[in-house]
Amino acid sequence: MTRISTAIATAMTALLTSIAPCFAEQTTNKKIFVDKAEGVAFNFPDSWEIRQQRTNAFLVMVANSGGVGESCMLQTNRNANLQKISSDDFVKSLTPQDIVNLGRQSHTELNILDFKRTAIGNRPAIFYEASSTYQSLSSHFPIRLMTVILKVDERMYSLGCTTHAATIDAVRPTFMNILKSLIVRL
Repeated sequence: MTRISTAIATAMTALLTSIAPCFAEQTTNKKIFVDKAEGVAFNFPDSWEIRQQRTNAFLVMVANSGGVGESCMLQTNRNANLQKISSDDFVKSLTPQDIVNLGRQSHTELNILDFKRTAIGNRPAIFYEASSTYQSLSSHFPIRLMTVILKVDERMYSLGCTTHAATIDAVRPTFMNILKSLIVRL
């Protein structure tokens, strides 16, 4: 494994298993989550609310208070080795199989349905959509995930939205609006 791929793998693993003031601003028909310490913000619908902040797994989770389990989580990770890799090279180097392999490290089987190199806020990014199965002690059901990943300097950001597989078509426009709104200001 090259030094660059090792740095990416280390950062992605920490991002999938990791984790200043944070707040939600009210605007017309949407709220904006802002974390000034991390230099990140994103929009979410007015009917959604912040469910949790600053856990070991994520920076913030927002969820549809009237929905059937729709939620989005923002994860951040810092890794000094990422500073050595340009954002373009980072995005070019990630493959769908990398995402699947990193999911397995978190005991999650992912089936990548869509994978694109794109830009969010003029920054190179990865977008992917995947299917998986949510499992707990008492239940398991099919889920769909839509995620964007950006790298800026030594930081990696992942904003991922999840819902029951049966509702993905109804919530896809909302998820896309949330994902497209991610802003990183360092």
